[in-house]
Amino acid sequence: MSKKTLLGACILLLAGTAAFAAGGTETTEAKAVESVMAGSGEYNEHPLLAKMVEQGLIPPVDERLPENPRVVEPLHAVGTYGGTGRVFYTGDPNGSWDLQLYLGADSPFAVTPDGHPGAPQVFAGYEVTDDFTEWTFHLRRGLKWSDGHPLTTENFYQFWKYDRSNSFINPSIKEKNVTIDDNSVSFVNEPGAGLEVGRVVMKEVVDEFTLRYTSPEPYPNLVNMMSNGWMIESWIVPMHFKLQYHPDIVGEAEAKKRAEAAGFEEWHQLYSFLGRGYQSSVQRFGDFPPTIMSYVVTDKSDTRMVFERNPYYWTVDTARNQLPYIDRIIGEFVSELQMIDGKVISGESDFQALHTDTTKLPLYKQYEERGGYRTEIWLNGANNPAMDINYSTDNEVMRKLVRNKDFRIALSISVNRQRIVDEVYQGVGKGVRNTIMEGSEWYRPEFQTKYAEYDPDAAAAILDELGVVDQDGDGWRDDPEGRTIEWVIEYSVAHVGRSEPLEIVANGWQDIGLNVNIKEYDHSLFAQRGGTNDPVMRVWHKHNIVPQAFPIIYINSGFPQTGVSWYQWYVSEGSVGDEPPAEYKELIDVYYNKLGKAASAEDRIKWGLRVNEIRAENVWTIETVSYSPAPVIVAEDMRNFPTLEDGPLLFLWDTWWTNPYVPSQFYYENRPMVEESESKLFEYYEAQGGDWVQRAKEKGWL
Repeated sequence: MSKKTLLGACILLLAGTAAFAAGGTETTEAKAVESVMAGSGEYNEHPLLAKMVEQGLIPPVDERLPENPRVVEPLHAVGTYGGTGRVFYTGDPNGSWDLQLYLGADSPFAVTPDGHPGAPQVFAGYEVTDDFTEWTFHLRRGLKWSDGHPLTTENFYQFWKYDRSNSFINPSIKEKNVTIDDNSVSFVNEPGAGLEVGRVVMKEVVDEFTLRYTSPEPYPNLVNMMSNGWMIESWIVPMHFKLQYHPDIVGEAEAKKRAEAAGFEEWHQLYSFLGRGYQSSVQRFGDFPPTIMSYVVTDKSDTRMVFERNPYYWTVDTARNQLPYIDRIIGEFVSELQMIDGKVISGESDFQALHTDTTKLPLYKQYEERGGYRTEIWLNGANNPAMDINYSTDNEVMRKLVRNKDFRIALSISVNRQRIVDEVYQGVGKGVRNTIMEGSEWYRPEFQTKYAEYDPDAAAAILDELGVVDQDGDGWRDDPEGRTIEWVIEYSVAHVGRSEPLEIVANGWQDIGLNVNIKEYDHSLFAQRGGTNDPVMRVWHKHNIVPQAFPIIYINSGFPQTGVSWYQWYVSEGSVGDEPPAEYKELIDVYYNKLGKAASAEDRIKWGLRVNEIRAENVWTIETVSYSPAPVIVAEDMRNFPTLEDGPLLFLWDTWWTNPYVPSQFYYENRPMVEESESKLFEYYEAQGGDWVQRAKEKGWL
């Protein structure tokens, strides 16, 4: 069976899926490019790193870089070293998503600015068979963690064997579904890979730098998953570090002893605390675990994190300068979300986006000159806000009503979406349902507009026909049995700009006689409630998914938020929980077992359209506005940051926000370089090794 080249594989994978751009315009060329360099060459490095080489703390730059480093073409110009970037965050004192805007992602592949997956990143390339049953991946030769330890395929095998297959670390793992061999691990229905019934994947080490995934059935979305930092197949975990706390390596007694020394009762609690998942190599708890990100943590307190360049970062520019350009990033914790706006307009912040508020756009523009920043307008790639309906809520009255599609239609058509666009988003955005993005072969206009036109009279008529009328004369509708209808729309304090649109949503439902209110929750409590049947309706955002991102997030549209009992039914294979209705089961089946296993472009188009038809018709969530403005605050002297001329600028988790533009090539114009006396990199590398737990306790990280 013939193999496709990297380019050919990308083309085949995307066949039948036109590259997107907001409004369906022609895409721009990706700016992050791969090139081949002859030999090891001579690379340039920051003067501070050169001093560390002189002192014997790190090897020369040519030895730190892989044989084939990723080569990035700077967006506008080759940058210069220097500067300290400042960012503010709230919610979790150990770090924030806002820091990700500087750090980027460390997934095997990246997404290009026009939404295509498979751009070489940690992995240098891949091949795939015509029927998508066998994928071969190539790791960069000589790539190293920030502590200098080589990253080879052994790391991935250890992750599969000791982490993914361990039921203490992953309670949903079933021993019968895992087969461990000398150079491979096979999984059936691996948790986190989706609800693909019967999917078998053998993950195999071919040699020191080559991995192979084999499945009896087509697996067309694998490289898509590897291009999204939040998917299991993107996780690159420093196993050489973590295994020193794993009982299979150090023994049960020693693992427990080390966990207790760190303040935990069981070994797997410490192991998990050290980081897993899409943030596995983001250092949030001090200077360990080691990372492959562009920066390392050199200082940390309860309110402050300092990142400095990773001497082993595996990316260079076209002039052979090792990236990143920016010397240092300081993240500072603030207790209240609203404080971030003050930091922005006073000029204290160099970069904010995830905690900026669309409703504050006029304020941001007004103080640009005084604050020394500019406001770049990206388009929110998600439909926001969107209401997840809990179909297994303990509210018996609402549980019965929301399971009726006509009731959901009434809710949808009584939302005044255009009012939200005009009053909240300054006229920017579309009051539509969420679906695949325009420009895709899976897109049809009706998927956005079905049940989205504001028609409160029609909504009231539907409720009347359902027998949902005011029976006790209190002005609010009751259910057909005369029981009170009442519920709360819950949202998190961690997300700005949600109260204003939600007030409009609630007003629309109140106007047709439904007694509903909105309530803001502390984010931790909001998250906890999401795993229970207490809520009726919770607010999140629903991705107008780019064609590359058809892993789990799109189809979920709130699943398991659609109901704990539905989710339990699926993951238990029907032994517990509540069986979903036929139309929802069809959605899951078409998505995972037909679209997710379609080997031809024709079948992918066919089943992709069917997925969108089912979603549009059944109104599983209540969505509001797509393509709303996402204000990104950037210091006036930041360069190589994309502007509207570099578009499309889509602010979206699936593309990892700024990652398609490679944050390590952002730079500050004329900011001085950090001097040795200011840097803690020297201290960082002098302290390598030793008892990490003891050092972490001394520094207050545990």
